[in-house]
Order: sequence, then C-alpha cells, then structure tokens
Amino acid sequence: MLGAASRYATRSLSSPSSEESRKQLDFLVNLAIKEGVAGWAVFPTSDDTVMLIARHHALLSEFYRLTTPHWKVLRWGCDKRLLYRLAEDLRVDRPWTFCPRNRDELGALECP
Repeated sequence: MLGAASRYATRSLSSPSSEESRKQLDFLVNLAIKEGVAGWAVFPTSDDTVMLIARHHALLSEFYRLTTPHWKVLRWGCDKRLLYRLAEDLRVDRPWTFCPRNRDELGALECP
C-alpha cells in the first residue's frame, strides 16, 4: 500500500481509529477482498498499527505480505519491562529502570 501523501497514490482511504482494533481488522480484510490488493505488502506507519498487525498476524497473513513479525517476537520490543527483564536474564548492560506499581512506591523511590 502507498501512503496517502505518495506521488504514486491515486486515492486515499480512511481507516477506523486505532482504538477500534476489530474495525481496523475488518477494514484491512475487506480492503484486500474488495479492492483486489490481496498479496500486497503492508508497511505499518504507527506503533498502534504495528502492534495490531503483530497481534493478528495469522489472520492478516492470509491476505497480505506482512513486514511485521508475529506478536510473540515483537512484544519484547514493545514492552519495556519485558525487554529489560530479557536483558537482565541475558546479562546485557542496560540503564537502571524502576516501574512503580502505585504512588507509594513512586514516593519511596530513591534514584541512584
């Protein structure tokens, strides 16, 4: 698909908002079927769209060539807590980070 501002675009379509993931999925599936773009590559242009495609990789890969990995892979880069835990497990140096669970933990925080 081409971005709306591409000089190669002959028209643009508006998709549902990122808060409506079911509607976004329906939009993408219907687009592939009705507009004849099945098999085209999808290049997501926002974090929300990357996560939507990754989480619904199996469904969308039936209609498109996806440039986004499956959620099992991508989630490590999207969730800072998971990424830092993985880095710690692998003994990779990383910046000190603390994720308080509530205001009390935040108030008691002493930074190094």
